Amino acid sequence: MSAQRRPEGPQAALLLGLPEPLTSGELSVMANHDCRRFRAPGEHSRLLQPKAVSGVFAGGHAAFVPGLPPSVTIQSWFTGADVPRFPITAGSLRGDSVFANPSGSVDLELTYVSSPVTFAQFSPTLAQNLVGTAVTVLPRTVINLPGSTPGDGPNGGHNWWIPFTAPFVFTGPNLVAQTRIFSFSSSNNQPVFVDSYVQQAPTQHYSVGRSCGGNSSLVASHDGVNFGLRAEGVPPTQTVAFLLGQENLALGNTRLPLDLSRLGMTGCELGLAPQLVLFATANAFGAATLTFPAAIPDESVAIHAQAFHRTNINPAGFALTNVATSVLGNKGMCNFVFSIDGVNAVSGPSPFNNSAVLIFR
Repeated sequence: MSAQRRPEGPQAALLLGLPEPLTSGELSVMANHDCRRFRAPGEHSRLLQPKAVSGVFAGGHAAFVPGLPPSVTIQSWFTGADVPRFPITAGSLRGDSVFANPSGSVDLELTYVSSPVTFAQFSPTLAQNLVGTAVTVLPRTVINLPGSTPGDGPNGGHNWWIPFTAPFVFTGPNLVAQTRIFSFSSSNNQPVFVDSYVQQAPTQHYSVGRSCGGNSSLVASHDGVNFGLRAEGVPPTQTVAFLLGQENLALGNTRLPLDLSRLGMTGCELGLAPQLVLFATANAFGAATLTFPAAIPDESVAIHAQAFHRTNINPAGFALTNVATSVLGNKGMCNFVFSIDGVNAVSGPSPFNNSAVLIFR
């Protein structure tokens, strides 16, 4: 890796090196190691829909209410860009970020469809959403749901894994997941809440994971025209590298987040697959900022960013901030319809991204 000159202002480059005072050899500790030697935490890497909220609660609240009519049907639509191509053998709804849930029992049937239906075509007439290759991954079955608490984190043990009787291999272009509920009850006759993704605003931002660099942090923003990143708590007047990418679950064949402790970056996790690096110099107060034009797309795009900076609190001398995840555009990522008679929706589809969070493995 060859050394680079200090850039004049923010500079975009492939992940091949850093400007002085961070040398190319120093960054090679991240770029040149065989990532297959390292094992990342497993829970974080399970495939979520929407994928953008891996490792962080989406923050919405959807509820299953006891005493539902016997033909309730929920269809969830997800962009195929986020759906894995390997066989899916189990599914789950993510528990809620706030509410504890009672134990319960649900009599349900699950059907997954590799569907040509687009976000704009997703229909309140349920049959119109089932075109394509459909697989009943779980015939009508009674499932007992354990009680849950929200304190386990977004991918913790409070998710209810339902093994499929038939694996589902997604073939594209988009996914429709249909749940038919024949009966539902809870131990205290109270609703069961699940995490849901709701995005009415043109942009939405999340902080994922933690910083390993003391008090450093990264925040993303968008003012309608420009996309911004601001790292705080970094060493004053030093160069900061902003790593950006659209993949947050895998780096090649290695699951993310990737634990970098073996590189001397104690407690650090790489939370994205870098596609681009932007450089900036921190001011005298330890803040480094970047701003660049970014139009709001017609269909949602997720951008993940993480700041790489010097530190004196680990052997390697380098640290990473939290991941700042941004979703630009509020259409085309997920949607839902809710039907009482199994034929026509009484709620949905939504004009913006709106769906319960599903987890696959």
